Amino acid sequence: MLSGGGSDGTSQCCRTQKEKVAQDNKRKNTGRKKYPPGSWEWLLKFREHAPPRLGALALLMFVTGARISQAVSMHPHKHINKAKGMICIPGAKGHGDRWLRVPDEILAELAALPEVYPRDWPRKPENLRLFGYADRGGPRKLWNKACEDAGIEQIPFHPAGRHGFGQEMNVRERVDEKAAGAFGGWSDLNLMRNTYTHAEDAEIKINQALRRGLLKAERKTRLKLRKEL
Repeated sequence: MLSGGGSDGTSQCCRTQKEKVAQDNKRKNTGRKKYPPGSWEWLLKFREHAPPRLGALALLMFVTGARISQAVSMHPHKHINKAKGMICIPGAKGHGDRWLRVPDEILAELAALPEVYPRDWPRKPENLRLFGYADRGGPRKLWNKACEDAGIEQIPFHPAGRHGFGQEMNVRERVDEKAAGAFGGWSDLNLMRNTYTHAEDAEIKINQALRRGLLKAERKTRLKLRKEL
């Protein structure tokens, strides 16, 4: 039995994008809240009010593009290699593990986290977790509280982390997209571009670009857009 169907009995998974847009326009609601991607500014404010372990979790997701499910499954010994200065993001979505070299200060923060077991888990070495959470829902309550205490928008895990990384690399810092895709674990660069980058300050950027273009043209032609009265 299919679930999630519309009032006409059509399964949502079978709807075309055109049909989804038409339905959204009809009910005047997309039903999907859009969140801004994470940023360094948001992250720094978040970490000021988050417990150290939660702050480290947010940092890891933002600087690696890790999903929350990957981050919470990390083991402090299996996924941290201090000698080589690398961390491992566990595989997901059909991809294997990713060993990444990160800045020294980030590695040091992760390596310094006290060893901890998720609540009610047997105290066996293989059950240690870097961030101490049993599953992806574990950090949610403290995450929302940190956002509230910091007076910042409550951006969920995925937009704050993976979307934040994609935006930071591709839009804000203009890193080579192949490098960003490889580091962040995207084999499909079109997916990274279309899903994990977002328009920011569009009016400001477009108007600045128009202004720059006009000034270049005026210098080249020695003509002025605005005529003297």
